[in-house]
Amino acid sequence: MNDLSATKLFKLITRASAYLLRGFSRHQADRDELNQQALGDIEAALADFQQLAIENEFLWLAQSYGYINNDEKEHSIEALNKLQASQYLGAKQRDLLKQATIKIAVKNYFIIDKLTEKGKNYL
Repeated sequence: MNDLSATKLFKLITRASAYLLRGFSRHQADRDELNQQALGDIEAALADFQQLAIENEFLWLAQSYGYINNDEKEHSIEALNKLQASQYLGAKQRDLLKQATIKIAVKNYFIIDKLTEKGKNYL
């Protein structure tokens, strides 16, 4: 990241943020084609944030979403465990993440819908 110019840094941050917000917006949409495009946006955002060496709870949630949708069980659990360890989450959120991790461990992914349920904010 140290070798990035200010212009390149700004462009990466802006693009990554836009992709991430658009991805989560598409995930919330009622149209199937937008839901299908959500994962691509989120993965593009994560690639930019990785290049920027930025990591936080919002990105861990995005990572877990991507890993779960790509059926990457070990990575899903790792991302959810990072998120669960956050000092910014309350007991309710930690419990929900623990349930998600257990469900993923037995390959039952329906719990992710609880994390990203339309109109509700659990995290």
